[in-house]
Amino acid sequence: MDVIEAIEARRSIRAYTKESVPDDEIEPLLRAAMYAPSAANAQPWHFIVIRDRKILDEIPQVVSTAQMVRNTPLAIAVLFSGAVPT
Repeated sequence: MDVIEAIEARRSIRAYTKESVPDDEIEPLLRAAMYAPSAANAQPWHFIVIRDRKILDEIPQVVSTAQMVRNTPLAIAVLFSGAVPT
């Protein structure tokens, strides 16, 4: 599958299972995210894998667009640090 086919075939998932996600499936996602381009290659992000059910249930109270996290076995928080160097 080439890039255009992947973009055209993409879909949004709004129904999740309670099945846990193994670390060996999360690592490639994080690695791919680290390769995303950033200004001046600053890579101003940090990733936090959240599995704690209590924290996952609290996230939608702080982030209104994250209601789906209540139904997921984990979430990956992306944090951006500081300004991009010029």
